Formats: sequence, structure tokens, C-alpha cells
Amino acid sequence: MFYLSMETAWGWVCAAWSAEGLAAVTLPEKNPSESHEFLTNKMAVRKFLKGEELSRPAILFENMPVEALASVQTDLTGVFQLKNWLTGYFSGQRFQPDIKIDWTGYTLFQKQVLEALRQIPCGQVLSYCQLAEKIGRPRAARAVGNALSANRHLLVLPCHRVIRQDGSLGGFAGRPEYKKRLLAWESEELRKSL
Repeated sequence: MFYLSMETAWGWVCAAWSAEGLAAVTLPEKNPSESHEFLTNKMAVRKFLKGEELSRPAILFENMPVEALASVQTDLTGVFQLKNWLTGYFSGQRFQPDIKIDWTGYTLFQKQVLEALRQIPCGQVLSYCQLAEKIGRPRAARAVGNALSANRHLLVLPCHRVIRQDGSLGGFAGRPEYKKRLLAWESEELRKSL
């Protein structure tokens, strides 16, 4: 497992990578240390990482030394895909990334819910009920919400695009103001009026 901090137009994002793919990614924070702290201490990533893996420092993408690349035991294609996607996303490009996800630690139901998020186009939303129907479990809206709360792949698996049936935002990594900001950013009509 290694961590990589990347600067975006909205701040610093920290991503955790394993041999299986992207293990977790944060929302943008003010600086690299805050994003690394959020990843290792506040996200569900703690549940499946060992102590020494949690204490590893993050490598700054912009300063990634060649020797750091040699020590990384994963396909780096996804790292560059994530960096390019984040750069594009925060500059207004709207496409869904095709990044290999490390599903370790998720239940089968959680994985089913999170995979369905990729089908929600940028600028659109579904309710928890609609997402439950989409996965063939129409009475599981509350379980869908619980599955979304376990999402370690923020932005890449866009749980911010799921709202309550009454149109209110619902939860989002303990930061509903960020959910509102992301939805406004993704909505072309709202962006044009800003």
C-alpha cells in the first residue's frame, strides 16, 4: 500500500493504492498533510490497513522520485488516470473515470451499490430509493444509504450524486456543504449562473 497526494484546483487529494488498485481517495483538503490525515484517520480505510501501512507518509505526485516508483508494487496506469481525471474534473470536464478499484473490505451488497454509482451521469442525481430500485432491491433505501457511508472512493464512485427522496441532500462523509458544492459544480445550469 502506498499513498499519493495530488494537488487539484480545489485543494489536495490523497489516494491509497494497493496491488489491487485504488483503495481509497479523499475529498480535496487545504494541504497534503490534511488530506493524508483524513484518509488514514477518518475514512473507513482504517478497517483493513495494518498499523505500519497507516503511518506511511504520502508521496507528493508532483515530486514523485524515480526510486519511489520503483518501490511501488502496483500498476501505475491507474495513478496517472486518477491524476488526469482529477485535473479534468476540477477544470470542468465531465466524464466517468475507468480506474481499477480495490474492493477489499466491502461486502457484496456494498460493492453492488457502489458499482451502480458509476451509472449516474455527472450533473444528475438519484434518490436513495431510486438507487435501491436500480440494483433490484426497491425496499433497501436505508441499506443503500449505509452502503454509501462506507464509500472510500469519494468522487471516483460518486456517492454525492445520491440524495433523499424529498430533494434534501442527505449525508456525505460528514460534510454536507461539500456535497452541495460538488452538485453545484457538476450541474451545467448552476455553473453557468455562478
